[in-house]
Amino acid sequence: MSTTLANPTEMIRRGAPRIIRSDAELEEYTEALFNLTEKSDPTADEEEAIDLISLLIDRYESERYPIPEAEPADVLRFLLEHNSLSQRDIAPELGSESTVSLVLSGKRKLNRDHIERLSERFGVSPAVFFSKAITLREAIRLVLLGRESHRATTREISDEVGRRGLYFRKDGREPPAKQINARVRKTIERHPDLFEFAGRGVVLLLNSPRPKSDSGKAA
Repeated sequence: MSTTLANPTEMIRRGAPRIIRSDAELEEYTEALFNLTEKSDPTADEEEAIDLISLLIDRYESERYPIPEAEPADVLRFLLEHNSLSQRDIAPELGSESTVSLVLSGKRKLNRDHIERLSERFGVSPAVFFSKAITLREAIRLVLLGRESHRATTREISDEVGRRGLYFRKDGREPPAKQINARVRKTIERHPDLFEFAGRGVVLLLNSPRPKSDSGKAA
């Protein structure tokens, strides 16, 4: 056994990172992660700490806060509102304006072709249109898609995620700004083409849909 792990209980006693067991500890760890990832040129040890703390945060969040349900009609309604679109605007994707009305009222389900066209139109994962949970990452993405600049602060994202009911923690509260920050940083590690930080606490969506010209084609 290596000398590093010869006495793990001593490591814990001296303050080594440990399993997160409360929201208070989660806040403490996300603050530590925030401080570490702000460094422009982290050392090898700091990189190791970032990876370890990210794993601990991810473990706690996945076990403590199960992902809520989101109905396809609610997601579609949100996308319309936050992209300033009417039902008529997405009639081509669903076949007719009456079909749009039926879907939004819950009287008709989206089919595979609808979902494919809508996901392409809004630049979101097809998974958000299924009657199942969406991840916090998708909730963040939906908020940023609704912003003209495709950017927002972690506090703004937290407020809007909660207000729109896109994602709630088990305790019924919206995810705090620090949890948004930690999730974005974890996403950047795995999907660097999706988000980036455009300043302290400001999240920018990179993989956003291209604007359309008056003819309806991507510019």
